[in-house]
Amino acid sequence: MTPDEVSAMAAYYRIDLSKDSDFHLLAVAMEGASAPVLFPWEERVDHSGHPYFYHVYRHVRSNRHPLDNKFLNLVNQLREAGPPEGVEGRTVLAMDSGDGTTVYYDFKTNTEVEGTPTEDTLIPPLPTELLPRYDATDLMQTRRRIDVDAVKKLTFYSWWSESMVEEGSYGDGETTGGKLERKFVTVTFHLETGKFEVEMQGAEDIHLAELTSVTLDRVHDEGNGIECWDLYVGAPVHILGKRTTLHQASAETLEFLEFHADKLRKAKARFLDVIPKYRTKPLPPALRFEKGARTKGGTSIRALMMQVGYLREELAKYRPSLAEKISPLE
Repeated sequence: MTPDEVSAMAAYYRIDLSKDSDFHLLAVAMEGASAPVLFPWEERVDHSGHPYFYHVYRHVRSNRHPLDNKFLNLVNQLREAGPPEGVEGRTVLAMDSGDGTTVYYDFKTNTEVEGTPTEDTLIPPLPTELLPRYDATDLMQTRRRIDVDAVKKLTFYSWWSESMVEEGSYGDGETTGGKLERKFVTVTFHLETGKFEVEMQGAEDIHLAELTSVTLDRVHDEGNGIECWDLYVGAPVHILGKRTTLHQASAETLEFLEFHADKLRKAKARFLDVIPKYRTKPLPPALRFEKGARTKGGTSIRALMMQVGYLREELAKYRPSLAEKISPLE
């Protein structure tokens, strides 16, 4: 823990160090700066390099630490109550340096205190019973279901590196390859129109709407264009002529994809269970394969649809009514 980290958290919690009555709140800022991130919350970094917090079961993303609101509420409560008797005016905080030693820092003079300061200058630590804690809701390990019928768009994130072109250094007017620049791309597929929206961040930001020039390496029927079922995390696509991969997706998109994939998986499992009762010849092993199944949103729904379609036709040879009943395909 460093003084800069505590100062930054104090500013975030709106602790006013120009007032003697606020210095005791630095104990809250220090605890907030070192607050743990407990599973199923995870601290992640987005494609632009910005940190965020993600609940892996509820698929909730937040730019704030899961305990931030509780720390902010505690700051407000302690400020309203005022400093404990004899504490106002104390400006020195004892901090763990990380190597087992204690560092004393005076936040009024912004200097490290040599030796051990006197008790009447030390800001008392935050009582254990006041420390914000995770509750059952914070640590809930169940999915937050969304209304998939209300989803209007699928959002994916991609990136690649390009060599920047620079002017030649010999005055001959030629250009040379420069340093690599990373391009961050947000790809949005609008379900109603079937068109794409692309936002590209780099040396120059680019925003393009109503695009039809995003293509896959392979599409289920040549010439039919891309449908939502062709998009998934890990899908190789061509954006403005550049081949890349859809590396990540929004929480809503992941939930949409998993909802439809789960429905198809259940139908597929049912077909695989029933068909051997009527068919003596083994089914092709490829029908049991599901690429990307271990990655959330990474399953090709198109591939699952083709598998289920094949299995439905196979069962229809023996039990057509049962085949129609099992299949989720329209």
